Amino acid sequence: MRDGGAARPVGAVLVRAVPGAAVMESAAAGRHFHPTKISYIYNRYKRVGDTAMDESYFPILWRQDGYRTAFLDDYMRRGSAADAKAAE
Repeated sequence: MRDGGAARPVGAVLVRAVPGAAVMESAAAGRHFHPTKISYIYNRYKRVGDTAMDESYFPILWRQDGYRTAFLDDYMRRGSAADAKAAE
């Protein structure tokens, strides 16, 4: 995606980079950072000495056992309320 705007397949999805656009990516729950390979983008969210992906930055939207990151439901309710208030 970060190759100057050229489209490329990512998994089963074709994406196209757009300058200034927000990017949303998803990964399976339980993923970890690689212990030795460094990403100039993602390693800024990596804790020193720990390969776990912090749910504050990488929330779990859904897991097969029904778990999701605790703050998401409240976050979505507040966002929906703000949208409704703005529409008044």
